[in-house]
Amino acid sequence: MPSSSKQPSSSTSKSTSASGQSGKGAGSQGGTGVSPNFAQSYGLKFHDPKDYAEAQAIQQAFRDQDAKQGGR
Repeated sequence: MPSSSKQPSSSTSKSTSASGQSGKGAGSQGGTGVSPNFAQSYGLKFHDPKDYAEAQAIQQAFRDQDAKQGGR
């Protein structure tokens, strides 16, 4: 078999928000990133800056409510 010199691309790159800044991600503590699935579950487009900002606002509202309730 001939060997190929191409290496498979790695899927371990940093996530990047719609604004082009890398974030910690939605699942990490203290992260401000919004996942594509989270945005999509609210009918928002992850790559649209306005929709991304709205998804961040929704996520922050959840975090604020959790803090009021004694969550993390």
